[in-house]
Amino acid sequence: MAKKAFINLKKVVNQLLALALPIFIKTFLIKSDALNEGIEACSIQEGRLIPYYNKVLKGKEIVVSIYEKEWLVIVLAIKK
Repeated sequence: MAKKAFINLKKVVNQLLALALPIFIKTFLIKSDALNEGIEACSIQEGRLIPYYNKVLKGKEIVVSIYEKEWLVIVLAIKK
């Protein structure tokens, strides 16, 4: 029973974490988060995760407002 549960868990985890290739004619959803020391974003398309982006902030980037950090992460995620 434990072996069957482990196999089922492995299938679910592999399905959820598999990165999808983007289809550029379809819509993307960008989810982002800006923290004091870093920014992160991921693109989602049809419920599938497209490559993830994160960056540790340094120097002048740390002192800008949270709103500017949110815009920065979106711009950098789109460029990537």
